[in-house]
Amino acid sequence: MTCRHMPRTLRVYRDGGYDCTRCGHFVTAESISRGRRANRRGRRLNAKAAKEAGAENVETLQVPEDFRSSHLDAQHKSGTGYPKRLDAWLRAIPQREGKLRAVVYTETPGPGRKARRLIVMDYSEYLEWHGPA
Repeated sequence: MTCRHMPRTLRVYRDGGYDCTRCGHFVTAESISRGRRANRRGRRLNAKAAKEAGAENVETLQVPEDFRSSHLDAQHKSGTGYPKRLDAWLRAIPQREGKLRAVVYTETPGPGRKARRLIVMDYSEYLEWHGPA
């Protein structure tokens, strides 16, 4: 197992960064700042999404979901892995008054294994349809 430089008691601080006493890796001050900024940005985006949905932000309670409402338990993700193919498929569906657009993506892993399915919707359309909880 690779070292994740935890717990903090195993760190030796020097030159604006730290050495991990478990694996000897040096982590720079810039890396520390970058991680801190990314964490704050993610929490800020999650809080905004929860507020838009009229949901309770439960990200810090160590539960699987990031926010909850009367009709939605959701986990919020952001980053570079945005699914462009799914988005293109969703945008290709014409918008019609009073209807939600969605893409249902199915993976069939092979014989004897159950297929997995995801449904993808546009968040703003979802909120427009359901409104805040």
